[in-house]
Amino acid sequence: MFPKSISPYRLRDAIVEVRYLSKLPLEILLGMFFTSLDESYKYQRRPVGPQSLPIDPSQQMQLVTGGNSLFYNDSIKFEFFPNSIVFNCLEEYLGWDKYFGEIKKVLHRIDKLAQFESYTRVGLRYISQYEGIDLRTVTKFEFSFGMPDVSSDNFQFRSEFDFGDSIRAVLGISNNLQVLGADNLAARLSTIDIDIIKPIDVHTLDNLLKEIELVHEKEKEVFFNMLQPDFLAQLHPVYQK
Repeated sequence: MFPKSISPYRLRDAIVEVRYLSKLPLEILLGMFFTSLDESYKYQRRPVGPQSLPIDPSQQMQLVTGGNSLFYNDSIKFEFFPNSIVFNCLEEYLGWDKYFGEIKKVLHRIDKLAQFESYTRVGLRYISQYEGIDLRTVTKFEFSFGMPDVSSDNFQFRSEFDFGDSIRAVLGISNNLQVLGADNLAARLSTIDIDIIKPIDVHTLDNLLKEIELVHEKEKEVFFNMLQPDFLAQLHPVYQK
């Protein structure tokens, strides 16, 4: 059993993408989407908050990188692209229950418009950052050149693998890379980037929500299986009762 939550999360981004098919162009759908939302949502022509950079844009989900269709409330932001809706937390990660609750609220309102023929893909991408932490000491990941006398303190690693039931996992690891901190001083930053992608062909919102829950469970499986038990214990894991 994997933890229900950990603290601290250290999440920079928690991106959920839903792809759909519709006979209507995005320009018309945007107006319909706007009127379906309540007054708690605001509209902005440019994205708010920090944005993600894809490892491989041809493979990974669309990210919130710009456009004129961004909506947000006090907790989340979401943007419409042609045949795609992308969600992200506005500031700090809410925890899955609250975050997914916000996503469901938006999807329920949009689904009532009955303008989608089907939902075609779901994706979940979590990007977590670890300042001053060497991932070799806290994860089960091993990096070797095949030469026992050679070791690397900083590296970047990327892998794609099938994860059963047509699910694709894209894993990116960056270790001890030098970055410029908020105080303009050099710092060492490590990153774990896990993107779970699943093509689907569903026609109801209930089935879509089940697929999102499934990729979330797969995301957790990849992440928690990577961690050393003693490091996981330091994250104050909370398990489902």
